[in-house]
Amino acid sequence: MAEVPITFDEVGLRVRFASWRLEDLKGVMGANLARDRIGLRLQLMQEFFFHLVGAREVLALLINEKRGLKHDPEKVSIGQVFKSLGADDSIYSMVREMVVDPRRDPFPTDPYTESAYIYRAILYRNQVAHRHRTPLHIEVEMPHEKKSFLYLDPRNYETGHSKIEALDELAVMRDSLLNRYVMVGNAL
Repeated sequence: MAEVPITFDEVGLRVRFASWRLEDLKGVMGANLARDRIGLRLQLMQEFFFHLVGAREVLALLINEKRGLKHDPEKVSIGQVFKSLGADDSIYSMVREMVVDPRRDPFPTDPYTESAYIYRAILYRNQVAHRHRTPLHIEVEMPHEKKSFLYLDPRNYETGHSKIEALDELAVMRDSLLNRYVMVGNAL
């Protein structure tokens, strides 16, 4: 089967899909993520993280192709690509920050740095896609205002929730990963 060449536009398209899901979350839920219309919140969060984090694997295909790494395109991952890059490669450190495994890597000390947002996006993707859980903390203030925040680490609620409202923080995660993708894409 002939391979279709990958361009950076394919990475951008995945981020655009994630942005659409974020807009859908805002539109369907309003500013109130506490309201869940028949599981729609979970579905939209799954799709947001699927596309946002999935763009890493499309970027891995692009790096594999541009750097001639010769990994099987059906099996290539961002981790494999990183291991194949030399430390002197111009994209080495940029790719390293996208190689995150929340099962292995400790939770970031400061959860609000760009690298921490990348870690948390991958962690949340795993939570909503594989464990079917929404990592939201919902507060009710009087008289009836509800605010939604992301748990910093939904595997351990004792870590508390973010100080930034969920919809705003999802946008920061999108922008953090997009920034990293663009930096790598420009260096290719």
